[in-house]
Amino acid sequence: MSTLAISFWSAVGGGSFVLVLPAGVWLIFRHSITAWLTKRLTAGLERDAEHYRHVLGRDLATFQSRLNRDMESYKNELARTQNIESFRAGVRKAVAERMLELRLTALHEVGYALMEIPSWVHANLAFADNRPAVAVLQQKVTDFLEPANRYGLYFPNDFLVAYRQLAHDMLALHPEWQRNVIIPPDGPRTTELILRSATLGNRVTELHKALPDELAAIIADNPQAANRQT
Repeated sequence: MSTLAISFWSAVGGGSFVLVLPAGVWLIFRHSITAWLTKRLTAGLERDAEHYRHVLGRDLATFQSRLNRDMESYKNELARTQNIESFRAGVRKAVAERMLELRLTALHEVGYALMEIPSWVHANLAFADNRPAVAVLQQKVTDFLEPANRYGLYFPNDFLVAYRQLAHDMLALHPEWQRNVIIPPDGPRTTELILRSATLGNRVTELHKALPDELAAIIADNPQAANRQT
């Protein structure tokens, strides 16, 4: 074989050896390298997981602390609101009970005046004998006005206007009263007097019937129902 051929095959054979050697090394150490890489990756993942667990734990602790503060604040506010509402309900009940007492008294006194005094005037106009003095008539009209003036807060304005007009009309009879003029019971003036007093008396009855619902509305804190007048 020529020197050139020997050199060629020497070169080819040497190159093949050089190429085969790393492949052999890789085959020998493949499992070790894989195990090392796996260990490195696992260690890195564990470090990252530990870091995230720490951050998550810190955030959860912060959130829990804030939630506890908010819940405590909410409970305190709820308790305060409930106490205030309980106090208001107690006040409304006490006011309603007091108003019931006052309005029953007002309705009773005004209703009694409507039954008694117009009838007394009507009866005395029918007779000339032993008719009381005009001063007595004036005092009766004053007595008629007194409960409406004292309890005017508990009556609608239109009722008070009609009531006071009735008092004025009774007092306007004093000239005939003083001259002992007899006015028949079925005359226009006396009939009108009795009819108006009866109408106002019926209105008192209606206000009396509406009273429970109005007071219940006050306790329930329903201003629209409480302010509604019959």
